Amino acid sequence: MIRSLPTNEDLRRAYYWESRRLGHDENQRFASEKRATRLERLWKSRWHSTVEIRAVDDPTSEDRDESSESVWNDVFVVLEGRRFIFWKTVSDFDRGELSSGLLILSGHAGITTPSPIEMREIPRDTASRVVTLFGKGAQGQERMTIVLPDEMSRRSLEAAVSEMTSKDD
Repeated sequence: MIRSLPTNEDLRRAYYWESRRLGHDENQRFASEKRATRLERLWKSRWHSTVEIRAVDDPTSEDRDESSESVWNDVFVVLEGRRFIFWKTVSDFDRGELSSGLLILSGHAGITTPSPIEMREIPRDTASRVVTLFGKGAQGQERMTIVLPDEMSRRSLEAAVSEMTSKDD
């Protein structure tokens, strides 16, 4: 009966993975708080989130098939001033990497509805979370279709973009 009682080594082994998980969760929480503080104080961002963005094929490409569907990539987005900036991952943002893309919401810019082709590619359950932005990009006037995590995020992004684009320069 005495041999069935756990020793200190038995307890250490049993709680090893639990302590690893708790340490990981604590590190994630700390990184999230640090990111939020940096976005608020340094960047003075109006909005930020992880979203899905529609990656469009090059329309001038000769091997482009009209029936091919677009690819949706997860990215981390920050709306800072009149700039809609995105990184491949939130870790890229945290490490200070260069952004993957930029859309300037100045001049002829704002929110529009997705095209019928884009809506055909979007599942019905996510259609209420889709926003399409247009503005000046690296190649001139561009539009960007994104799927947000929830409807509250969609409403807050739309409100921030509408407020920003309605102001006179």
